[in-house]
Order: sequence, then structure tokens, then C-alpha cells
Amino acid sequence: MPDAYRFSAPVALAAGLLCVASYAAFPLILKPLALQNIRTVLDILHLNVPLMFPVSFLSGIFFTLVGAALRNHLASETAATGVLTLANTTGAALGSLAGGFVFLPIVGMERSFFILAVLYGAIGLLMMRRSLGPRRVAYAAATVFLVGLALFPFGLMKKTFIPIPVKRWFVPPKAGINYKIAAVR
Repeated sequence: MPDAYRFSAPVALAAGLLCVASYAAFPLILKPLALQNIRTVLDILHLNVPLMFPVSFLSGIFFTLVGAALRNHLASETAATGVLTLANTTGAALGSLAGGFVFLPIVGMERSFFILAVLYGAIGLLMMRRSLGPRRVAYAAATVFLVGLALFPFGLMKKTFIPIPVKRWFVPPKAGINYKIAAVR
């Protein structure tokens, strides 16, 4: 479909919604592992694929759709490829810096997930304004995205995820032993 790029706004909105949905569903994925140590590649895949794959997959589709839109609006394939590569590389570099030095240390992991969902949604909403695509699909996607964003499970990190390593590694003090903490001078 040569004009498939018209669906880029709903795809971006769906990616934002999947940020919320995969984070909200993560306790269900984590539950079967309980407090066991995660050591094997299969355990890691079991945890990470449901959290990251859906959004990554839609991001790849979005990347392709944006490339097609650029190709449609620029003079040559080379120019479209150059602009897309520059934007992708710049976004990857700035995203890594922002994630590691701004989002995680300042707002924390849970709010970072929320901000990423908002950014996907904002891109989708901005693209809706300029989109030549099907308006009903875009409006439906925007509505579902906004409802999903309103239902973001704030507090899940503190209530569910933080206690897991604490329970896993906490060793209760032995009865009858008086533990004193020496002052460090």
C-alpha cells in the first residue's frame, strides 16, 4: 500500500498505549517467577519480551511509515534516507542521554514509562493534525490512547516491583543476637 504512511499517527498512538499496557501487565508476567532468581536466558526473555517487544515492534512500523512519508515529500530516496537516518541517530543519542541522566535519576522509572507513553501520544497527536489519513481511525486511536493514559497504574513500582528484591535478599536478624551499628567517625 503506497500511502500506508497515512496510518503513522494511529501507530504512534498505539505504541504509547502499549507502553502503558505492557507496564500494567508486567506483574502478571513476573508472578510465575515469584521470588526465584532469574538466571537463565529463557527467564530473561520471559520477562523482557512482553515488556519491550510490543512497543519496539510498533516503533519499527512507525519508523518505516515515517520513511515512506519522507520519501513521498522529498526530492529523492537518498534525501529521505539521510533525513530519516539523521533523525533516528540523533533521537537514539539524545534519548540515551535523557533516559540515563534526566528521566531515571530525576523522575524515576515509573514516571519515565509514563513520559515515554506521553511522548508517543504527543507525536501521534501532532501527526494527526497533518495527516491525510483516515480521521476516524486516528480519532479512535487518540481516544483509546487518552483513556489508557488516564488509567496508567501509578504506584505499581512501589507496591509490586520494589518489594520483590527486598523480599528476595532480606535476611532477618537471628533471634537473641543484639545488633549494634557502630558510628563511623
